[in-house]
Amino acid sequence: VNALETAECCRRKGYARALLVAVFDEIEGPVYSHVHKLNEASLNLHRICGFQIISDESELLNGSVSKDHYTLRWLKES
Repeated sequence: VNALETAECCRRKGYARALLVAVFDEIEGPVYSHVHKLNEASLNLHRICGFQIISDESELLNGSVSKDHYTLRWLKES
């Protein structure tokens, strides 16, 4: 899942959380995510879904390191 966005008319209805939970039900290993530190909506969604911040910076897809993003990790509960 990359660049998940919810239309304004559909926000705060649980759609993004439901989508992520459905995807995570199919995944065994850890899931990592990089979220901009000022993106409170995304950070809140990640927390609700069980992600934890594991680093104060992120290595982005292009290989650069960003101090503006957190690295978060989700682990499947046993």
